[in-house]
This record gives sequence, C-alpha cells and structure tokens, in this order.
Amino acid sequence: MKILIADPLDLSDPINGRQVHVYEIIRGLARSGHQVYVLSGQEPEFSGQGSITCLAIDDTNLTTMYASVVGALFRLFGAGQVDVIYSRTSLFGALSSSISRIFGAKPIVCEVNGFFADEIEFINKNRSSTTIKDRINLEICQKSERYLLGHAARVVAVTEGIKRLIVEGGLAEADRISVIENGANTDLFRPGDPADARAHMGLSQDFRYLCFVGNFAPWQGLQYIVQAVPAIVRAHPDCRVLLVGDGVMREDCTRMGEALGVSDYLIFYGPVPYTRVPACVQASDICIAPFVRERNAVIGLSPLKVYEYMACGRPVVASAIPGVSELLVRSGGGVLVRPEDPRALAEAVIRLLSSDDLRQTMGERAASYVRDHHTWANVAAQVSAVCEKAAAADLEVPVPTAALRSGAKTDDPR
Repeated sequence: MKILIADPLDLSDPINGRQVHVYEIIRGLARSGHQVYVLSGQEPEFSGQGSITCLAIDDTNLTTMYASVVGALFRLFGAGQVDVIYSRTSLFGALSSSISRIFGAKPIVCEVNGFFADEIEFINKNRSSTTIKDRINLEICQKSERYLLGHAARVVAVTEGIKRLIVEGGLAEADRISVIENGANTDLFRPGDPADARAHMGLSQDFRYLCFVGNFAPWQGLQYIVQAVPAIVRAHPDCRVLLVGDGVMREDCTRMGEALGVSDYLIFYGPVPYTRVPACVQASDICIAPFVRERNAVIGLSPLKVYEYMACGRPVVASAIPGVSELLVRSGGGVLVRPEDPRALAEAVIRLLSSDDLRQTMGERAASYVRDHHTWANVAAQVSAVCEKAAAADLEVPVPTAALRSGAKTDDPR
C-alpha cells in the first residue's frame, strides 16, 4: 500500500516528541512493507532506503513551505501514487485531503495525540500577551481539527480519554476510532552502563543524576523539579539534576534555581540529537516526568519520554496522571506522586536514591514491560492495520457538526 505522511517532517527539533513519533511511524510502516511518501525540508537519514521516498520541500519560511507542499501534493496525487493519507490533526492533513479530492478522494487516517488549539491556549495563558498571529493560529487549528476528524475514514487516538472526548464531542463515531498508545525504539533505548554514558556525555563520575528529557513547556512541570531540589540535596548532596532540552520555561527555571540557591545542582545540558537521548537516560539513576494537571488530567497521557526512560531500565518518578498511572502500576517500573507537589516529588526521589535494590528492581521491570508491550514495531503494526481498513472503507464519511471540546496534547510532552 502507498501511504502519504501529510505532515512535513521537521528535523530541526531533535527531541520534539511530535517529530520522534512521526519519524518512528514512518520507519515502522516501511518495514511493514508499505511504500511511504514523506515531505521534508531536510534529507532524513532514512530517505531512499527501501520503500521510503522523501519529497523535498522548501521550508525557508511559511510561504515557501506551503507553496512547495501544494506543488508536491499535486504531483503525487496527479500521478496516482497514494492509497491512504496519514495525518495528525493539522492544516497539512486538511490540505492533503482537499487536494486529493481533485484527483479522486483518498481515505484519510487521522492520528490524534491531543488538540493543537488547547496547546496554543495553554501557552498563551503562560505568556504576558497574545498576538493577532496567535489568535489566527488558534482558529486555523480548530477548523483543521474539525475538518479532519469529520472526514477521516479511520481515527487513531493515543489514549482512551481522547477517544471519549472525540465521541462525546460528536466529531467521530466510536467504531471509527482505534486506541494505539505510543512506544519506544528499543533498538536505540536499552539499558546501558551509567559510567560509560557519563563519560560519553562529559559528566562527572562523582555524582548521581536525576534526568528530565524533553520540551521545556508549561505542561511538563519542570518548575516542580527545581522546587524539589533543596530537599533532595539536603538528603543526598551528591545528587545533580540533568535537564536535557530547551523551551519557554528555561528562563523561569534558571531564575527559580538561583532564588532557591540550587543553581549548582542543575545542569541545563541543552537539546541533543535523538540518537544521543539514550545516553542521557543511561547516565542517570532516576528519571522524572512531573506533568501538571491542566491540559493533561482530563484525557490522559501517553508520553514518549516515559516509555524511553523505562526502555533504558531506569526507574521513573512521575505525576499520577491518567495513562501514566496505569503504565507505572502495570509495569511496576516507577513511583507515582501527586501532580504539582514538589514535596511529594522530593520524597519519592529520596526514597529511590536511598535504595540501590529498589532502583534496580524497578528499572528491570520497566525495561521488560516496554520490550513486551510498547515497541514502535508493535505500534506501527497496529497503525498499518488501521490504514488497511481505511483503504477498504467507504470514503463518504458524514461530517459531524459539533464543536470540539477541551483536550490535551499527549506525546509532546515527550
């Protein structure tokens, strides 16, 4: 089957969970025997390998990107090279669907990790002002979401909560929606020796490390890590906090660390390529995912970072948010804490740092669980089955009219 990934692959943000997800789905679909077409302004390392074809676009700015995407889509659909369109809830998916109708409509599979409109609103609430551009983006996102969910032959939701929200909002029927949780690349993310990883990263062997990897966004809860540090280092002065990534919360966290007198215990390592993320996790003793309630608790999470932490055999301390709670309870791979509670976070970390045996047991359980249940190969096989159903489905899908209710992003959070 010939599958178009409608959303351009952006390789400029190497540990953005959204891009990692798309990257791994592309590789998985190709390995399942499908011909996959990818739009990208950069040359992906897998371009030209087997059944993956990269359609070059000019992403110098938004104008050139949209123009080149439209041109590539006209050429591709005009040549009859697409059986199924696979898209996240984005303008590019709506654009691909619309252009395909000129040449004979192609079925769309719409993947929903959350709702872009909510992400934009959440970011705006954490900024001092909202621009006209922000309001325009919000309106475009909302219209694209409604269009894609209404026209999709099949919908992939990464949590049961997202499926429930879509159905309750009247945007798609339950029998068109498949729940497929996220995963980890277990060829890349696997247990490794901490000393070797620390040497590779240039980290001192004299300390023990807590690790956070991902987007420094408001919903990630990084501020609660910083607020927990004073209590942690009083109990374990040899502990350091490794913060890998970047984003809008970095300045706030830096200032907070200075105000609390713990700047020397925080290591802002910066963003790293996807292939170096495993070393960051392997260098650590404990990994942290302190998600906030807002934007997360209503429909749950399926965060890449937690699967990747676990795949590397590291115990996880995470907020008790739907999706994350079930994952850690089923696997026995970590400790759940109250969201937005630095004291509870500190107590869990101190408990784990005080017991080598407990960390090892939880880490082994975590790695085994992800290998058995949450590899990207497993995710791709499920997505492949959904695409095959879409290709055989009736394209005349009724367009629901109900407005989209509030939701949350789930895989970036990484």
